[in-house]
Amino acid sequence: MKHHEAKTKCPRATGLSKADEAGFILPLVVVLGLILAIGGFTMLARSFAGLFGATRQEQARQAREIAETGLATTVELLNRKYSYLLINCYSRNGSPPTPNDCINTGTWSSPQLPSSICPGSDTTTNNFLLNKEINIPKGRYRIEFYAYAGTQFYGGTGKLKATGERLSNDGTRILASASVEQTFDVKPKPCDARFGDTPTSSGFPGLLGWNVRLGNNDVKGVTSGNILCILCTVTNPSRTDGTYTQAEAETAVGALAKSDVDGKIFLGKISTPDVPIFPNSLRPFVTAKSITSETTIAAKITPTTSTATSNNGGMCATDTSSPPITHCLITSIDLQGQKVLTVDTTAGPVRLYVSGDINASGQAGINHAGEPGRLGVFGNPISSNSRCSK
Repeated sequence: MKHHEAKTKCPRATGLSKADEAGFILPLVVVLGLILAIGGFTMLARSFAGLFGATRQEQARQAREIAETGLATTVELLNRKYSYLLINCYSRNGSPPTPNDCINTGTWSSPQLPSSICPGSDTTTNNFLLNKEINIPKGRYRIEFYAYAGTQFYGGTGKLKATGERLSNDGTRILASASVEQTFDVKPKPCDARFGDTPTSSGFPGLLGWNVRLGNNDVKGVTSGNILCILCTVTNPSRTDGTYTQAEAETAVGALAKSDVDGKIFLGKISTPDVPIFPNSLRPFVTAKSITSETTIAAKITPTTSTATSNNGGMCATDTSSPPITHCLITSIDLQGQKVLTVDTTAGPVRLYVSGDINASGQAGINHAGEPGRLGVFGNPISSNSRCSK
């Protein structure tokens, strides 16, 4: 007998095949990869932005440092060689820097107040750097303006502005620029002393000339017995810094053993005002004369007259200015032995206009009675150029 057994079929589980599983995972991986890529690019962009920002910040800092270098260099030049420009003004575009500055001052190209120029200063601005290239880092600076507010005698305030530019390595592009403005006090001081020190000399010339041959003559005056010789030079100076000893200066001005100079001797270029000439309005009142004997010239003041008056033997005339000035027209002064020309300025200023030479030998010379600032001796212009006689 056959045994029959009923077999029950087990149901088969249904689901995804391996191929289906692979198709489901791939989009997920792609999405995750895109998310990671976007995050990476974002971080990379931020890194580059930070790098560019840091680079630009560094370039801006370098541009500022270049401008500060321009300020420091310019202030050092002003203090060392161009101190007289501290009371004058400069503007790159030619107009006054700011309102209320640069009143009654000159410019750096045409400075006023020449008496503020110390001996030894550079009287030309050819070597004054208003623009300069810098190699490390590559850049350049320019001076925009200098403004001075104050007076010649009491000082004031200076304001200096410079612009610095950071350039590309080839110098064709401006990567960054910065402007820096500096304000500082300007204080007057004697030429031969530090600020606050007691001056040993006023710097005012007892004798000023293009060329000086002093011989055995003296220049007297505790603070103003100085000699300023514009064209005198020291031959073979012993120092290498451009300075010279007193003995070398005495040789340059031709001082001999018996000469006595109470002040100091300054050699080199200075800015000088135009030499005054004899007033044309007084020429009808005078006759030019030479002085070869003992002579006295005195200021003659006649307050009640409204016209010039002839005096001192006809070689002088007193004008009607306030105070009146006695002008004397002299062809030459040649004194020998013990002959002395005495000029008395007790009553007022006296000006001697000498068209020829002034010679004094032996114990001869020129004596002065009165206030020193009232006596002036003027010669002819060194050049025939008409501008020198204005």
